[in-house]
Amino acid sequence: MTPPKDRRGQSLVEFALIVPVFVLIVVGLFDGALAVFNYSTVANAAREGARQAIVDQDPAVVRAAVQDAALSLTPSRLTVTLTPCSTISCEYVVRVDYSYQSFFLGAIFNPTLTSTVAMPVEFPNP
Repeated sequence: MTPPKDRRGQSLVEFALIVPVFVLIVVGLFDGALAVFNYSTVANAAREGARQAIVDQDPAVVRAAVQDAALSLTPSRLTVTLTPCSTISCEYVVRVDYSYQSFFLGAIFNPTLTSTVAMPVEFPNP
């Protein structure tokens, strides 16, 4: 049996089957990279807040340090929780939560990115 001579539509069908899968993979990679970048920013903001807190325990100053470190994030989706200490040799805990909204899986998957940092306070406020 001889193969048919007219195969003009074969490439178009293969292209139509492969392109949606390829596009989903590429968009998913970009969305995943953005999620990792946002998590790195959240972790850095929590660390910067804790570094500020071990020197100056004023909550307004600590929140400002976190906001400054998280400039690339949407401020309305950022939550900062501070746990100060009242004794000598204590730790100041800074927790930063960010509700990440995925572009690709936005209707299904919107995780909360969380980072918690605890550092010992050098000189507690009286």
